[in-house]
Amino acid sequence: MATEPLQVEANKGRRRVRLITSSPNGRGKVQLLTRDQLDRRTVAHKQFEAIAEGIARDLGGEGNLSTIEHHLVEAFAGAAVTVNDFNARLLLGGKVDVLEHAQAISILVRIATRLGLKRVAKDVTPTLGSLLRHDGGER
Repeated sequence: MATEPLQVEANKGRRRVRLITSSPNGRGKVQLLTRDQLDRRTVAHKQFEAIAEGIARDLGGEGNLSTIEHHLVEAFAGAAVTVNDFNARLLLGGKVDVLEHAQAISILVRIATRLGLKRVAKDVTPTLGSLLRHDGGER
């Protein structure tokens, strides 16, 4: 059974990006969609960024994250946006697939246990080199 190609349109500034991915049967070229190609003005995008930035701050700042931690933070933010959407639909009285809701929450918990649940103090003490440069500059 062949599936139809997935077509995704995204706005990037004034330019419209259209990505067409091939069906999973192996024919054609697959183009990956990246966050840089998306419209950053959407509520979902703003929510995603706020969650990811907050977690990065809690972990001592973006510069202190390993590559794996950075991707886990983004995975958590994506799952959190999904859970927020489920919760909003529930609060509006809509129907939500309980299994999907529970799976999304389970994913959040699993990622959170890898990242940690406590804030990490960011080291703001000056290095010996910066102290010496500062002291040398005063003379």
